[in-house]
Amino acid sequence: MKKPTRRQVAPRLPDCSYYADMWRKARRYRVDMESKTWCDYSHQHFDWHGFGDKSWLDRRRHLSALLHAFRRAQRELMSFSGPYQVFASVTPADSASDAVFVHTPNPNQTPFPMIPLGDRTWCLPPLLAGRIDLSRYRVFRYGSGPSTSYTILWSSADQPQP
Repeated sequence: MKKPTRRQVAPRLPDCSYYADMWRKARRYRVDMESKTWCDYSHQHFDWHGFGDKSWLDRRRHLSALLHAFRRAQRELMSFSGPYQVFASVTPADSASDAVFVHTPNPNQTPFPMIPLGDRTWCLPPLLAGRIDLSRYRVFRYGSGPSTSYTILWSSADQPQP
């Protein structure tokens, strides 16, 4: 029987090297539209193992990395000449579900622009309050209870507005 690789087995608890790797991944995150012509909800998770659900501190660390990558993607795509959407999805009760998404018109005929589920909200949960500037972003709330999720879109004239 083959021994599982480090990527296949989740560490028992996140340690300093885990967070260093996660931040390295967030700082290096690239959409790289030069190498592709379209994205059909291309996305990146930063907490596959759900460690952010273990404590408030772990949750904030994972969210910080996700939002860093989200803003990095926004800056990178400002020079992209085609239509696109970049957004983050955050589920406060399920850190593993959080992701940064990039979506463009595509040959799969997935509707573009993506129209967020739920209603626009100006009342953010404590996890997002103070981290999301509502004058720069549109936030949509979908669901209730532990399954509530938030879609965060850049409010820019360059972005398609649903």
